[in-house]
Amino acid sequence: MSESTLDQLKKQSTESAVEEKRADTWKPSPGDMLAGTVVRGDHIMTANGDARLLVIADEETDKEWTVWCSGKMLKDLVIEKAPALGSLIVVEFHGKFPVQSNPSYSFNKYTMEVATTDFAYWDKIDKAFHRKQAASVTETYGGQVETFNGSGEDEDLEAPF
Repeated sequence: MSESTLDQLKKQSTESAVEEKRADTWKPSPGDMLAGTVVRGDHIMTANGDARLLVIADEETDKEWTVWCSGKMLKDLVIEKAPALGSLIVVEFHGKFPVQSNPSYSFNKYTMEVATTDFAYWDKIDKAFHRKQAASVTETYGGQVETFNGSGEDEDLEAPF
């Protein structure tokens, strides 16, 4: 077997293991509630911007669900509540509501209750996210990061990593 075939098999095996471990995405209807235990959290970049992820083990079925906290309300709730690993959590989806100042726009309304908070855990996740983003910028721009120095002129600075 050639090395490239062996490498392909290793990659497929790894991808299969990741797929098996991936929790299903929670896609609620108005009134749906997810109650369980926080298994893990993350802060990632998506095509639509940054998002927080929560993986919650349903207390009734023990099935793991991924809650994509990409909308402003859910992202803000994760930042405000900072759910701890192992904490009991309840997330409820109330439905889509019009924005009062502009009814042609709408937002998804959620509530979240958490038994235990851990701001240090989420701070670590956010710092890791920002390090990855900074590394990505450095890689993209070849080690030079353009900044605005406040004097009205842009300056090039060496990336600090």
